[in-house]
Formats: sequence, structure tokens, C-alpha cells
Amino acid sequence: MKTTVTVLAIFTVLFALASISWAVDPENGYTQAKKLTAFQQRQKEFQDHVSVIERKRARGEKITSNSKLKPRNQEPRRTKSSWVSSHLD
Repeated sequence: MKTTVTVLAIFTVLFALASISWAVDPENGYTQAKKLTAFQQRQKEFQDHVSVIERKRARGEKITSNSKLKPRNQEPRRTKSSWVSSHLD
């Protein structure tokens, strides 16, 4: 009985130490903060873009569709004829 309690106490202490070391891991905290900062940067860019549109709308200017804020990872679409010609050569 005493051995079982001792073994359980040792495992509890080891688990607590492992949890604490994982929680304060500078590498883990750094990557989380970096991702959050990148998200906040993208959010700020979008908010700036929206405020420009609102200012133009308030002045009565024409709002053009070619903005600096482009969707990420979007390749130009291929038409059927360009796909066929590129694969028939």
C-alpha cells in the first residue's frame, strides 16, 4: 500500500513538472504570439482597406475593384482553351 502511494505521488509530481515546463516553453509561447501578431496585422490591413472605402463612399467617389488587398494563394484561372493548348504541345 505504501509503495502504491509513493509511486502515485512520484507520477503526479512528474506530470505536474512536465505540464509546467510545456506551459512556459518559450518556443511554444513565441510561435503562438507570432501567429496572433500575423492575424492582427492582417485584420489591421483589412480595417484600413474598409476605412478607405468608407471615406470614398462618403465623398461620393467611385469605388474601384482593384484593391491592394488580394486573397492569399489565389492563382489565375485557366480557360479551357489555354489548358488544352498547354497540354497538346
